[in-house]
Amino acid sequence: MEFDWSGDAYKLQYNEEMISKLKNLIIADVTHRFSEPEKMAEWLHNNYEEIALNNGWKTQDDCQVPFLELPKENKETMIELCDRFINGG
Repeated sequence: MEFDWSGDAYKLQYNEEMISKLKNLIIADVTHRFSEPEKMAEWLHNNYEEIALNNGWKTQDDCQVPFLELPKENKETMIELCDRFINGG
């Protein structure tokens, strides 16, 4: 019996492989740009606040500051999130 290379099973396997490769490329690029979770967290926070301001979105008053001036809990949460992303946690 021959395998149907045009069938849905092949397409699903191909898509899963492509998604996995793309995911690995994205993670490699991000980890190259941000080798430290703190740097990634700072970049994400500062850019989020800038985008929110440009779009007229209201963010938490305590968070409308540069990353280094964030409340300790907010800063630690962002750093942990970035650490999980960078290190696959």
